[in-house]
Amino acid sequence: MKPAFWRVASAVLVAAGLTCVLPGCAGGPATVEVSGTVTFDGKPIPDGQITFHPAQGTGRSYSGKIENGKFSFQCEPGAKKVEITATREVKADASKLSPEEQVQLEEEGAEGTVPEQYIPARYNTQTELTAEVKESGDNTFEFNLKSEQ
Repeated sequence: MKPAFWRVASAVLVAAGLTCVLPGCAGGPATVEVSGTVTFDGKPIPDGQITFHPAQGTGRSYSGKIENGKFSFQCEPGAKKVEITATREVKADASKLSPEEQVQLEEEGAEGTVPEQYIPARYNTQTELTAEVKESGDNTFEFNLKSEQ
């Protein structure tokens, strides 16, 4: 896939995630505020996305933006699977790019960088993270992620 596509796709995902957490949406379930911190190898994630999915796999997912290691958004109470993603720009390895992608980088005037998902799959596509969102009380969560070494 093309790097420009990933930038647009990321923006669309963030926008979609933010629309599902707006308080007061007509007919939506009761929600509570969840907040917390996310670190990766001991450092706050500068920019990312966190999503709380129903643990049973059915129902609505809620998500929010991670900024400087912190997040806060509305979420329906219950058991959740937690997915965390974040990308960073890395130098493109020309040997791994298709000829079309190489041409696109040149045409866009890019400095040979592509976005890289640096959070391991065990925290997103194959998440092991969980959270129990309570109907009342403190719903502050701390996620201390580690690289796969």
